[in-house]
Amino acid sequence: MNCLKRFLCITFLNLVALVPAFGLAGDLERPSLAMPASTPETFRTNLMAAISEKELNFLDGHFVNGSTTLHYGGSTEALNRLIARLSGMDGVRVWITFVKEPGGPAWTLSHNAWADAGGIALQINIAAATLKLEQLGITIAGASKGR
Repeated sequence: MNCLKRFLCITFLNLVALVPAFGLAGDLERPSLAMPASTPETFRTNLMAAISEKELNFLDGHFVNGSTTLHYGGSTEALNRLIARLSGMDGVRVWITFVKEPGGPAWTLSHNAWADAGGIALQINIAAATLKLEQLGITIAGASKGR
């Protein structure tokens, strides 16, 4: 019985340990997003320009395959411009959440090119010293007046 257990254990470990995994990960020194090869050049150019403005104060970022996380330390005015610019782009959907992280970045931009190349998630840090929440301007697309 011990021989069978040992054989199964060795076989399992060989299957798990010898399977090659292809992937790429790293840190970013400037804003960048992965995009599928089929992404229109104008969309790619406009999106990269929106996330690369100097006033946004890019801090750092990292990626794992098509998933990217970018940290920013900009002002409320810069964040408002970013939200307006992204919201005005055809094919871009922006999701906004809030977090309280003292000492953390003013906001974090997350993007997964393979899941949804047009989806941008912004996590706004309400504890960031550079942000004044009373000046934050978020327009909700599709909202109707009245009712």
